[in-house]
Amino acid sequence: MAIPGKLPRQQGLSLVELMVAVVIGLMLLAGLLSVVTNSSKSYGELNKTSRQLENGRYALGLLADEIQHAGFYGGHFNLGSAPGTLPDVCSTTQAVLASALPLPIQGLDDPTSPGLSCLDDANHLDGTDILVVRRASTTAGTLGALELNRFYVQGTGEGVVLEQENDVHTVSDDVATFKLERRDDVDGSLEPAPVYPFTTHIYFVSPCSEPSGSVCDGSADGGSPIPTLNRLKLTVDGSGPTWEREPLVEGIEMLQIDYGVDDDGDGSPTGSYVTNPTTADGWSNVVTARVNILARHIEPSGGHQDVKIYTLGEHGTVGPFNDRYKRHVYSTTVRASNPSMRRQQ
Repeated sequence: MAIPGKLPRQQGLSLVELMVAVVIGLMLLAGLLSVVTNSSKSYGELNKTSRQLENGRYALGLLADEIQHAGFYGGHFNLGSAPGTLPDVCSTTQAVLASALPLPIQGLDDPTSPGLSCLDDANHLDGTDILVVRRASTTAGTLGALELNRFYVQGTGEGVVLEQENDVHTVSDDVATFKLERRDDVDGSLEPAPVYPFTTHIYFVSPCSEPSGSVCDGSADGGSPIPTLNRLKLTVDGSGPTWEREPLVEGIEMLQIDYGVDDDGDGSPTGSYVTNPTTADGWSNVVTARVNILARHIEPSGGHQDVKIYTLGEHGTVGPFNDRYKRHVYSTTVRASNPSMRRQQ
């Protein structure tokens, strides 16, 4: 009987087996690439959302803190009557600034062309509110070492003084200018009341973060303008008082503020919130503010279309924008502590 020989071992892979292995490998690679791509997209969207949340909350906190400090002039006192007409928010003259002290908060209700001398219309996003806050720094200056050209305010229970430092004064010169006194807490003797640097802050939304030249246009921010919360700050340079622009928070697309007006002098809003108290007397009675912010992603999201409608307080609704930016509304109600507390004394 013949003994069958051993079958020869297969050497390598057949063409069919090789093609099957390649196909399986490509399928696994495609799946892996899909996972990596989706993970990258998810991370990118999560990062955009995180930045939006951070920016929205920061902007809201910044404005809330500013409103809480509005009307701080160094002490509790009667500010007197409001001026007969609304003061020029861009003025840098002592007389106008002093007359505006009874209006710690002032605003412009979603203007399309503000027409302000300190703000180019092209640098303001049409239809967004402008908030003006007048207050002193929380850090007192030193008599005899006050900064040239800067405005200072001194307040006690007797009244308030706002003056400009026009020269390098000695302590005695400054005491002669800022005459208000207070009693020392220890021995009861009279001493000069603290003197605080005075400033005005103007908050507004600009169509861009970094203007092309001096104004926002289509070439700003590298050709993709980013709406940004800005602040104009009353400060000084070598020649005198001036306005300094400060970009604060990118991605803030809408600012709408509702005001609570105290008509009976008890320190609390009397009726419904309004978008514009209208008169100087009305603005002097503002004791609370409801801040409404619409924040958007800095960059668009592929495949997204914003069809939402957003409610911004008494202003009403905005949208849908029908673009690729994701948005969110942030709102809070803030008490203007200084004007409110003065009415409760």
